[in-house]
Amino acid sequence: MKAKGLPVAYIAYEWEQHGFRRAENTKRSYEAELYFYSKIFQFDLSDQIEPVTIENLNVGETKPTTSPMEIAETL
Repeated sequence: MKAKGLPVAYIAYEWEQHGFRRAENTKRSYEAELYFYSKIFQFDLSDQIEPVTIENLNVGETKPTTSPMEIAETL
């Protein structure tokens, strides 16, 4: 994904592999995912979340050109 120029974020956790064993890592992953979505879809978060580095993020190109309502109307 990174090589294709798509926005990507990666967080490695010590002692974690596939899946999480530590609750703080699960929480941080969910927060990082929410932060990622907020930057991709350009919405404000109600609470402050520790930022995550997003590579290949070009905000001007990530904003959807079609509104969610327009998409829903076509379904």
